[in-house]
Amino acid sequence: DDKGGGERFGRKFAINDIAVIELDEEVNFTNLVRPVCLPDSEKPFDYPSSPMVLKGWGNDVAGLGAPSSSTVLQMLPGLREIPLEDNEDLAGCRTKLGLPLLQSQMCIESSETSANSNACKGDSGGPVSLHHREREHDPGHWQLVGVISFGNGRCGSGVPLVVTRVGEPTTLAWIKETIREESKTS
Repeated sequence: DDKGGGERFGRKFAINDIAVIELDEEVNFTNLVRPVCLPDSEKPFDYPSSPMVLKGWGNDVAGLGAPSSSTVLQMLPGLREIPLEDNEDLAGCRTKLGLPLLQSQMCIESSETSANSNACKGDSGGPVSLHHREREHDPGHWQLVGVISFGNGRCGSGVPLVVTRVGEPTTLAWIKETIREESKTS
């Protein structure tokens, strides 16, 4: 959304923060370069037992220091979803961030005790994925559950990170339709 959906709420923040990019050349898959699947919106994820991972090339200096983009793809494992709404003993992400987040957005934080659960400048647009398994001995496959949108904290802080929820039905339908349209024109 080029206007920033939060403007009407007195603060500007990104909504519908997602894009589909068509590459000029085919990708050669290897053991290190693999595709990630789109989620099946009909099958919910088992987030508590399947931690998420984010990857990016963003700043590799924590805090407010001078930006220094990573030369190596960085990975932050062990992430979990925080509910948007408050429940009995847990403040929801809307409360934690003070933002009227939408169902098409998702907040994530580290499931570890580590405070380092936020992406850094330059990570926006990067994938948040989950190794999805149907059964105990299922080898599973990687699914794209989110795209990094924004964080309210400084790099490396424990403040929840906001991502665009790829499995949200309207978002997933838009991605699939865009891919179909692109394949017709190429």
